[in-house]
Amino acid sequence: MLFYNDYMDSHLELREKLLSTQTEFSYVYAHIPFCDVICHYCDFYTEKTRLADFNNFFQALENEFNFYSDFISPKKLTSIYLGGGTPGASPLEKLDLFFRFLKQYIDSISEICIEANPKDFKERNTLENWISLGINRISMGVQSFDDSILKTLGRNHRSIDAKEAILQLKNKVENFSIDLIYGVPGQTLHSFEKDLQFLLENNVPHISCYNLSLTKEHFLYKALPSDQTSLSFIQLANTLLESHGYTQYEISNFGKGQLVSKNNWNYWSGGSYLALGPSASGFNGKNIRWKNISNWKQYTNFWTDQRNQDQVLEWEELSLKQRRIEVLYTKLRLKEGLDLEWFSSLFLEDLEHSHEKVFDRWQKEGLAQREKTKIFLTFKGRMLCDQLVQELI
Repeated sequence: MLFYNDYMDSHLELREKLLSTQTEFSYVYAHIPFCDVICHYCDFYTEKTRLADFNNFFQALENEFNFYSDFISPKKLTSIYLGGGTPGASPLEKLDLFFRFLKQYIDSISEICIEANPKDFKERNTLENWISLGINRISMGVQSFDDSILKTLGRNHRSIDAKEAILQLKNKVENFSIDLIYGVPGQTLHSFEKDLQFLLENNVPHISCYNLSLTKEHFLYKALPSDQTSLSFIQLANTLLESHGYTQYEISNFGKGQLVSKNNWNYWSGGSYLALGPSASGFNGKNIRWKNISNWKQYTNFWTDQRNQDQVLEWEELSLKQRRIEVLYTKLRLKEGLDLEWFSSLFLEDLEHSHEKVFDRWQKEGLAQREKTKIFLTFKGRMLCDQLVQELI
């Protein structure tokens, strides 16, 4: 049954826009913001788990999904990604009910991913229970195997917890990913290399390496290493991982062979995706973006109380100029690069000729390569991606 709130004008306007652009969704992102411990460096919307009302929150997720369900065909979901926060900290029975609710939309080849922390695996049979729900991909935030770095980051696990969790994963799940952070004050290249070596020794199929980014007001900001030092970390990761058969398919993401995160790949490729949960952002794959309010109580109240008057959604229709800029930023982050013929058909602009001198210079400086109708950045170029895109705007 379709949930309806008397005060959902902005949602109805968005639905009309999605209908008029013939939107279809095969990717779903659900933001579950609750964490046992909130890391001081995290810039995602999070809340303490002890404050959560999981009963009403998961009901809100279902009601929001139902509102957009006519844009999703049965058995057509390519990916469901539960992010956060730490969705792995959600009660098993709530996850069970949520996936039962989604069952008619899930196919046998759907990638169903949940973000987790090493501590989540301390409880007996956690991984087995997730697998029984149909979850077939785990993305675990390890960040480092150096206890001193974990302490600096304010993480609530130790190196041994992460290593034990990885041993569980490698024995029971084919598709899993480990997150590392580099550029942490006090971190050395030797320490980071040891982190990578442990992942290689355990044949981890997907690895994400993120540069620590902090606001100027953060207490660790002045202790951050220089940009050049941070670059040396990702250069090390690229050299080491590619020599062991990984592909850096996106600036921060490495997959064994041709393996990619379906959720990540769709995002950077500009595909459509449905957003559920507080702070989640959605896109119709063309020119409509929207974002839910970053307040779980207001979000939950809106989607469970038919008389709630909170405004929990903002949406915008992108101009052609805005969409052009987005495409340049996202496509050039990918190893496969930008297809200039496709770009020309989308924006009626011959980028190849209007910026011929720019592309020639990039090639001479080892920043880019050309292959038929495509231009793609080299590793050196991708590290300067934002700067290079500015030359095309």
